[in-house]
Amino acid sequence: YFKRIWSVGYGPDWVDEVGKAKEGLNSWRELVVGQNERKIGLEFSKEEQQLIQHGQAIANRPILMEMCENQGVFNGIGRHLANDFLHTAATFPLTPCQCVCDNIDVFEDFKKALVDYLAVFGSQTFFRSISTRSNSRNQFMWNDRSYENYASCCVKVYKKRRVKIAEDLYNSMVETGLFDENHTIGEFYHDVYLLLSTSMISIQC
Repeated sequence: YFKRIWSVGYGPDWVDEVGKAKEGLNSWRELVVGQNERKIGLEFSKEEQQLIQHGQAIANRPILMEMCENQGVFNGIGRHLANDFLHTAATFPLTPCQCVCDNIDVFEDFKKALVDYLAVFGSQTFFRSISTRSNSRNQFMWNDRSYENYASCCVKVYKKRRVKIAEDLYNSMVETGLFDENHTIGEFYHDVYLLLSTSMISIQC
Protein backbone atom coordinates (compact mmCIF):
# COMPACT_ATOMS: atom_id res chain seq x y z
CA TYR A 1 0.00 0.00 0.00
CA PHE A 2 2.92 2.36 0.57
CA LYS A 3 3.53 2.62 -3.18
CA ARG A 4 0.09 4.21 -3.46
CA ILE A 5 0.90 6.74 -0.75
CA TRP A 6 4.55 7.69 -1.30
CA SER A 7 6.02 8.93 -4.56
CA VAL A 8 8.83 7.06 -6.32
CA GLY A 9 12.11 7.55 -4.45
CA TYR A 10 10.57 7.88 -1.01
CA GLY A 11 12.22 5.71 1.63
CA PRO A 12 10.91 3.34 4.31
CA ASP A 13 8.25 4.45 6.77
CA TRP A 14 9.73 5.40 10.18
CA VAL A 15 6.79 3.92 12.09
CA ASP A 16 6.11 0.62 10.31
CA GLU A 17 9.51 -0.04 8.68
CA VAL A 18 11.90 1.08 11.40
CA GLY A 19 14.59 -1.49 10.60
CA LYS A 20 14.86 -0.49 6.94
CA ALA A 21 14.62 3.20 7.85
CA LYS A 22 17.59 2.87 10.22
CA GLU A 23 19.57 1.04 7.54
CA GLY A 24 18.90 3.92 5.19
CA LEU A 25 20.02 6.42 7.83
CA ASN A 26 23.24 4.45 8.37
CA SER A 27 23.94 4.51 4.63
CA TRP A 28 23.24 8.24 4.60
CA ARG A 29 25.85 8.75 7.34
CA GLU A 30 28.42 6.71 5.41
CA LEU A 31 27.80 8.94 2.41
CA VAL A 32 28.26 12.13 4.42
CA VAL A 33 31.31 10.98 6.37
CA GLY A 34 33.01 8.57 3.98
CA GLN A 35 32.82 10.68 0.89
CA ASN A 36 34.16 13.70 2.72
CA GLU A 37 37.34 11.76 3.46
CA ARG A 38 38.04 11.14 -0.22
CA LYS A 39 38.64 13.35 -3.22
CA ILE A 40 37.11 12.79 -6.61
CA GLY A 41 39.63 11.02 -8.84
CA LEU A 42 39.86 9.12 -12.07
CA GLU A 43 39.81 5.83 -10.19
CA PHE A 44 36.10 6.30 -9.43
CA SER A 45 33.31 5.52 -11.86
CA LYS A 46 30.92 8.26 -13.00
CA GLU A 47 28.24 6.94 -10.65
CA GLU A 48 30.68 6.91 -7.72
CA GLN A 49 31.79 10.45 -8.48
CA GLN A 50 28.18 11.61 -8.43
CA LEU A 51 27.70 10.00 -5.02
CA ILE A 52 30.87 11.64 -3.74
CA GLN A 53 29.74 15.03 -5.01
CA HIS A 54 26.34 14.52 -3.37
CA GLY A 55 27.99 13.55 -0.08
CA GLN A 56 30.19 16.63 -0.13
CA ALA A 57 27.21 18.81 -0.99
CA ILE A 58 25.11 17.68 1.98
CA ALA A 59 27.95 17.61 4.52
CA ASN A 60 27.61 21.34 5.20
CA ARG A 61 23.87 21.41 4.62
CA PRO A 62 21.67 22.27 7.65
CA ILE A 63 20.19 19.13 9.16
CA LEU A 64 16.73 20.74 9.15
CA MET A 65 16.85 21.28 5.39
CA GLU A 66 18.13 17.75 4.79
CA MET A 67 15.37 16.19 6.90
CA CYS A 68 12.67 18.15 5.06
CA GLU A 69 13.93 17.54 1.54
CA ASN A 70 15.60 14.11 1.59
CA GLN A 71 12.51 11.90 1.65
CA GLY A 72 14.56 8.90 0.63
CA VAL A 73 16.00 8.87 4.16
CA PHE A 74 13.58 10.98 6.23
CA ASN A 75 10.32 9.83 4.69
CA GLY A 76 7.21 11.63 5.94
CA ILE A 77 9.11 14.34 7.82
CA GLY A 78 8.27 17.95 7.04
CA ARG A 79 8.94 21.27 8.74
CA HIS A 80 6.73 20.62 11.76
CA LEU A 81 8.15 17.19 12.59
CA ALA A 82 11.72 18.18 11.76
CA ASN A 83 11.67 21.30 13.95
CA ASP A 84 9.97 19.57 16.85
CA PHE A 85 12.22 16.52 16.67
CA LEU A 86 15.40 18.59 16.59
CA HIS A 87 14.12 20.48 19.62
CA THR A 88 13.53 17.28 21.59
CA ALA A 89 16.95 16.01 20.47
CA ALA A 90 18.64 19.26 21.62
CA THR A 91 20.00 19.83 18.12
CA PHE A 92 20.19 23.29 16.56
CA PRO A 93 18.23 23.21 13.23
CA LEU A 94 21.10 24.81 11.27
CA THR A 95 23.66 22.28 12.49
CA PRO A 96 25.60 20.96 9.46
CA CYS A 97 24.90 17.32 8.63
CA GLN A 98 28.60 16.60 9.04
CA CYS A 99 28.42 17.55 12.74
CA VAL A 100 25.63 15.01 13.21
CA CYS A 101 27.52 12.27 11.38
CA ASP A 102 31.21 12.70 12.20
CA ASN A 103 31.02 11.44 15.80
CA ILE A 104 29.47 7.96 15.94
CA ASP A 105 28.14 8.52 19.47
CA VAL A 106 26.39 11.73 18.42
CA PHE A 107 24.95 9.97 15.38
CA GLU A 108 23.68 6.99 17.40
CA ASP A 109 22.02 9.37 19.89
CA PHE A 110 20.44 11.20 16.94
CA LYS A 111 19.16 7.95 15.44
CA LYS A 112 17.72 6.65 18.72
CA ALA A 113 16.06 10.00 19.42
CA LEU A 114 14.49 9.99 15.95
CA VAL A 115 13.11 6.46 16.37
CA ASP A 116 11.73 7.24 19.84
CA TYR A 117 10.18 10.53 18.70
CA LEU A 118 8.40 9.09 15.65
CA ALA A 119 7.27 5.95 17.51
CA VAL A 120 4.77 8.14 19.38
CA PHE A 121 2.79 8.62 16.15
CA GLY A 122 2.21 4.88 15.89
CA SER A 123 1.26 4.33 19.54
CA GLN A 124 -2.16 3.44 20.88
CA THR A 125 -2.02 6.50 23.11
CA PHE A 126 -1.71 8.70 20.04
CA PHE A 127 -4.55 6.91 18.24
CA ARG A 128 -6.86 7.14 21.23
CA SER A 129 -6.30 10.84 21.82
CA ILE A 130 -6.03 12.06 18.23
CA SER A 131 -7.64 9.64 15.80
CA THR A 132 -10.76 8.46 17.61
CA ARG A 133 -12.14 11.66 19.18
CA SER A 134 -14.88 13.35 17.20
CA ASN A 135 -16.79 16.49 18.13
CA SER A 136 -19.55 15.95 15.56
CA ARG A 137 -21.40 13.20 13.71
CA ASN A 138 -20.69 15.11 10.50
CA GLN A 139 -17.50 13.51 9.23
CA PHE A 140 -16.75 16.53 7.05
CA MET A 141 -16.83 19.04 9.91
CA TRP A 142 -13.53 20.37 11.26
CA ASN A 143 -12.55 18.22 14.22
CA ASP A 144 -11.70 20.75 16.92
CA ARG A 145 -11.13 18.13 19.59
CA SER A 146 -8.52 16.19 17.65
CA TYR A 147 -6.80 19.40 16.61
CA GLU A 148 -6.63 20.71 20.19
CA ASN A 149 -5.29 17.37 21.45
CA TYR A 150 -2.67 17.25 18.70
CA ALA A 151 -1.60 20.88 19.13
CA SER A 152 -1.23 20.54 22.90
CA CYS A 153 0.50 17.14 22.92
CA CYS A 154 2.44 16.87 19.67
CA VAL A 155 3.48 20.39 18.66
CA LYS A 156 6.52 21.35 20.72
CA VAL A 157 8.04 24.47 19.10
CA TYR A 158 6.83 24.74 15.50
CA LYS A 159 5.26 28.20 14.97
CA LYS A 160 4.94 28.74 18.72
CA ARG A 161 5.69 32.09 20.40
CA ARG A 162 6.48 30.59 23.78
CA VAL A 163 7.70 27.10 24.62
CA LYS A 164 8.21 25.17 27.82
CA ILE A 165 11.40 23.15 28.10
CA ALA A 166 11.77 20.31 30.59
CA GLU A 167 14.67 20.52 33.03
CA ASP A 168 16.69 17.66 31.51
CA LEU A 169 16.28 18.92 27.95
CA TYR A 170 17.14 22.49 28.92
CA ASN A 171 20.28 21.40 30.75
CA SER A 172 21.29 19.27 27.78
CA MET A 173 21.02 22.34 25.54
CA VAL A 174 23.07 24.39 27.99
CA GLU A 175 25.78 21.75 28.23
CA THR A 176 26.22 21.70 24.45
CA GLY A 177 26.38 25.50 24.20
CA LEU A 178 23.12 26.06 22.30
CA PHE A 179 22.31 29.19 24.31
CA ASP A 180 25.76 30.73 23.86
CA GLU A 181 25.99 32.85 20.71
CA ASN A 182 29.79 32.70 20.86
CA HIS A 183 29.91 28.90 20.78
CA THR A 184 30.77 27.07 17.56
CA ILE A 185 28.61 24.01 16.98
CA GLY A 186 30.65 20.83 16.88
CA GLU A 187 33.36 22.11 19.20
CA PHE A 188 33.74 21.21 22.87
CA TYR A 189 31.79 23.50 25.21
CA HIS A 190 32.92 24.13 28.78
CA ASP A 191 31.25 27.39 29.96
CA VAL A 192 28.30 25.68 31.65
CA TYR A 193 28.59 27.48 35.01
CA LEU A 194 25.44 28.84 36.69
CA LEU A 195 23.20 28.18 33.67
CA LEU A 196 21.81 24.78 34.64
CA SER A 197 18.21 24.65 35.80
CA THR A 198 16.34 22.54 38.34
CA SER A 199 12.84 23.23 37.04
CA MET A 200 10.74 23.64 33.88
CA ILE A 201 11.81 26.62 31.76
CA SER A 202 9.52 28.86 29.70
CA ILE A 203 11.20 30.70 26.81
CA GLN A 204 9.85 33.43 24.52
CA CYS A 205 10.58 32.61 20.87
